[in-house]
This record gives sequence, C-alpha cells and structure tokens, in this order.
Amino acid sequence: MSQIPAVSMEGMNEAALLLCGKLVRLSNPPQHTMLREVTMQLHQEIQPIAVEAVLKELLTAPETDWVKDVCQRLPALLILKGLRFSQSDIALITGCIPRLVSMMLPVKTTAQVAAINAVAADIYEVLAEHLQRMNIVDREYIPTAVSNLAGLLIQSYDAGSGLLANALLHFLRVGERRHDKQYLRASVLEIVRFDPPIHHTRRTISADLQLSAHTIPAGATIIVVLAAANRDEQQFAHPDQYDPYRSNNHTHLTFGAGIHQCIAQRFSTGMTTDALAWLFEHYPQVRLKEPLIQYAPLFNARIPDSMLITLK
Repeated sequence: MSQIPAVSMEGMNEAALLLCGKLVRLSNPPQHTMLREVTMQLHQEIQPIAVEAVLKELLTAPETDWVKDVCQRLPALLILKGLRFSQSDIALITGCIPRLVSMMLPVKTTAQVAAINAVAADIYEVLAEHLQRMNIVDREYIPTAVSNLAGLLIQSYDAGSGLLANALLHFLRVGERRHDKQYLRASVLEIVRFDPPIHHTRRTISADLQLSAHTIPAGATIIVVLAAANRDEQQFAHPDQYDPYRSNNHTHLTFGAGIHQCIAQRFSTGMTTDALAWLFEHYPQVRLKEPLIQYAPLFNARIPDSMLITLK
C-alpha cells in the first residue's frame, strides 16, 4: 500500500494554508474518503458549457499562441462558467491561477511561497462566498469545496493545458485535420497514453513492497513513472507507436488509479475532443508557425511552454 507524501507548507500565510489544507489530491485515508465525496459533489455541480462558445471568445486573431491564449484559459473558463461565477469573479480568479500552480509542489522556493501568499486571501474569499451563495455544498463543507475547487483550477492550468497542447501538436505534426468526434475521441485517448502531459508522481510506501528480487522498505518515497507504464509492452502491443484503433488504450495510467484516480479525466478528454473538433471544422488550415516547440521547465511534466499557430 502507498500514500501521498507530505507537502511542505513552510512560510505559507493563513489563507494559503486554508487553500492547501483539504486537498483531496494530497490526502490519505481515512480523511481522503470525505474529501473525495465533497469534491465529487462539487464536480457534479459543474454545468456543461459549449466549448465552441468559449473558443470563439479566445480565438480572435489569425495568429495565436495556442498554449497561453487557449490551453491555459479554456479549462478554467469552462469550470467557472459551469459553476455560474460572474465575469468579474472569473477575471479575478483566472488572474490568480498562475501564481497558485506551485501550491502542490513538495518543496517550494521563497518566491513561489510569496506568490501563493499574495493571492490566497482574495481567491479564497471569492470562491467561498460564491459556493455559499449558490448553496453548492453544505456550509460545513465549504472549506473543503474551496480547497478542491482551487486544486481543480490548478490542475486545469497544468495537466489540462498540457493535454490540449500535446493533442493539437500531435495532429499538426502528422498532418491530420479530421473533425469527426468519434475518431477524435479515440485519438485523444491514445494521445493521453502516448504523449501524456504528466509523466510521474510520488508515493510513500506504507508497508514493505516486494518487486521481483528487490524489497522496497516501508517509509521509502518512490517515483512512479506513469509515462513508462503507458509504454509497457506487456500491456500494449507496439507501445511506441501511436495507434488510435488499439483496443485497450483506455487502460493507460495517465490519470492514476485507485482512490487517487483523477476526478476530472472525463472532463479533460471531453474538452479536448470538442475543442479539436470545432477547431478543425472552422479552421481547416491550422498551421504551426514555429515548428520547434519549447517545453516548460517542469521536472515531472512534458507541456509546451508556447505554441504559435496560424488559422485560416
């Protein structure tokens, strides 16, 4: 059995500690069960918003940075609009998200802690007031809902953004512009396996673990390389080839497994499918302006830092 390792909260102010304190992503049993139930309830309250309507707001020029103008904004906008936040609140929250993304890092720099502290009070207050006013969860669970809504927005900014970017980059590089959703849905699922945005995660072993001839002692912290598991030749035929028609591409581990499996996996794959379908239907001549892609300097993720495209 494994557990989520502790995350450093040194130097965080009171509001930042409230944001971090009840994150289901960082929790272990027995607390995890309650936190996950509240988070699931919150997620179910998100009303579906047409992706194309938001994309029309974001794609207003024939040349755009797909990562910064779309990927880092679309997921959060769908979540916040789906929870019926006002435009002014959405503007404040989305402006805070880039400073919050380091909140879940196991160790943070002084600058990262300062960035989190600078916006924690504002974003906590806005999220709490809205959830309470809309009666989305019972009052006693507001702190849990606020913490995990912030966590969902953070994940949408990195992992959600990465999936959108990696998926479009794949299609542009192979020269595909198909917009039928059945094919795109299978393709996105295979891209999640073949080129996942998040490559590994950490776990602490709670009891001695035997792997072949090796014993990993209880208390050891390990790195679980999900991207490598997705290329396991015992699980996937021709694992190093992109194949949207493989029968078991849904068995990938990109979204984790067990009690910590990502709650937003359907949301993120559905959003990516809908976004690409609309994009390819309305802009048959999407092109990479600069084929050489720079990736964000992240140790556990493979996410383009910028991606200039032209639309015709």
